[in-house]
Amino acid sequence: MVVPTDKTNSFRTVSKSNYCKWVGKHLAKNAKEASKAKLADVKLLAQHLLHDKVELGMLSDKEESFVKQNIDSMATPSPKLLIKDHKKPDQEGNFPTRLVVPATNFTSGFPKIGYLGIKRILDDNKVDYMSKTIIQASDLKDQLENRGITCNKSTIASIDAENFYPSVRLKLVRKAVNHFSKNLPEEDQITIGHCLDLIKFGMQSTLLTFVDKCYEYDGDKDPEEKGLTIGGYESAWLADLVGAYILDNTKSHFRKTKYYGLYRDDGIAAFNNQLSYDDMLKWRTKFQNSVNRLAGGNYLQFTCSIWLDKSRRETPTTQTDPMTSFESTNCFPHLDTELVWSDEGKLQFQVHLKPNQQLKCLNVDSIHTNACFKAIPSGVYKRLSKLTTNSC
Repeated sequence: MVVPTDKTNSFRTVSKSNYCKWVGKHLAKNAKEASKAKLADVKLLAQHLLHDKVELGMLSDKEESFVKQNIDSMATPSPKLLIKDHKKPDQEGNFPTRLVVPATNFTSGFPKIGYLGIKRILDDNKVDYMSKTIIQASDLKDQLENRGITCNKSTIASIDAENFYPSVRLKLVRKAVNHFSKNLPEEDQITIGHCLDLIKFGMQSTLLTFVDKCYEYDGDKDPEEKGLTIGGYESAWLADLVGAYILDNTKSHFRKTKYYGLYRDDGIAAFNNQLSYDDMLKWRTKFQNSVNRLAGGNYLQFTCSIWLDKSRRETPTTQTDPMTSFESTNCFPHLDTELVWSDEGKLQFQVHLKPNQQLKCLNVDSIHTNACFKAIPSGVYKRLSKLTTNSC
């Protein structure tokens, strides 16, 4: 079988038996086998929910038609794998895998309409929920390069969420939405409540099919304890909103920074002074305790990795905490860029390629237009210039 890779723009071939075994492991951990009767029950509940929201005037005609079409399809897609070949393989040479739940489930229309409704209300009310959200690597570079960050007066560390989407549970989504909407008019808050109902139904009713069996994602868990799926319409935006909620309520931990932000599960912070590994270990512990209080549990865990330039700093000999690590390399990768120190100790940037990542170009026989071909070089050059330091 040909399986796409997670972040390296490539494919890997694996045996059918391995593919089924790996998917089976993910399903055993994150799903529960369901009966055919479950599909009929969920469809009936979906129809009732749609009818109730339409009667209350919560859905437009187009939204009603979209959701109804989804329900009538009775689609229960098969989960898909992504191979994480930018990670280290195991002793048998197999790379870790990620389970993707396609956003074509017959209940997927509910959370899509729900999150778009919340987003529209926040945007219409000009709620700033993106101030600490990193848009892309070039945005991060623009934010960092003019803040006077130097090697001898700063420390850069990554702050990454483990298993982020599945760890973003509905109860945490609800807290994040309520946090950013708390000052909105009552009418908008009522509408947001209905939108959360739609999201809840979608998250608690994700049905899949694999090898002639039906599965319910997250099984019999309390709906408030169910997490986002990798591949859901709503997952990326809701994950960003939860990340923004976490950072907005942990500002005290970032008082001594020149910059901090989060892109999905990948965070970064530039601290004002030099920190040791032990300093970072203490910082992560305090930050994680704050996250646990916000989340109402310890299910959302953050790791930290501190960048120690071996040419300028003494590095620790051992890493005493699996959640806190150090990098003593000449460059520090984050997203599509690498942070490097110049000879003068100033922060600079260069392009980062993940292990096994492949760059692909259009074949000369492609059906793309001549205008598209001509635009490729300028597009590539612009992209490279936005990711690298211009020293001219």
